[in-house]
Amino acid sequence: MIDVDLIEKIVVVLINCFGVWLTFWVYSSDKKEKLNQWFAAMTFFVMLWVDFAFLGYGTKEKFLSTIFYRLNFCSVALFLIAAFYFYIIYFLKEEYKILRKFILFFGLGFAFLSIFTNSIIKGVVIQSWGAEIIFGPGNVLFNLYSLFVALIVIGLLIKKYFQFSESQRLKVQYFLIGTFLFVLFNIIFNIIVPSITGTVAYQHFGDYSAIFLL
Repeated sequence: MIDVDLIEKIVVVLINCFGVWLTFWVYSSDKKEKLNQWFAAMTFFVMLWVDFAFLGYGTKEKFLSTIFYRLNFCSVALFLIAAFYFYIIYFLKEEYKILRKFILFFGLGFAFLSIFTNSIIKGVVIQSWGAEIIFGPGNVLFNLYSLFVALIVIGLLIKKYFQFSESQRLKVQYFLIGTFLFVLFNIIFNIIVPSITGTVAYQHFGDYSAIFLL
């Protein structure tokens, strides 16, 4: 019989090990380069995203699970900021001064609300499979913000990709595929499936797709 819990632990450990190595390798190559700094920040927050989701899902104590899930959603908000700045501002070298301020302001706002209020997460209910999140009224807005940032990033990446020369496309195509898969899995399992089924029992499938991004 397959030990699903053991497989999940292995996946989480692999994501963390690979993320730490990748962050160190990229950041240390040129610490003053903004692109490297934002890549390091993006990778750091996606690791926190995966780790806190795993802890929130698997913790049987309500208070701790709620704390972990709130930190999880805070990490997602901060990841979205880092991802936008990494991909759009420094990788594609686009300005978007108003848009970047919008994403930064609301991202920090959602990060604050996730931790310190019941707006995003009210609490959890312990089920046989793990901890079920009780969402607050602000979760819909959080999902819309997340979807907006994801679609902006993917849309601009695809648009820019077709403007690249053939040699440039070859250099970035796997990078773009990994990003697309990560966004797609998270939209499906972290937004669409919970909206349809009313449960977050499957959201970790979206979280673990971070391995594609890394």
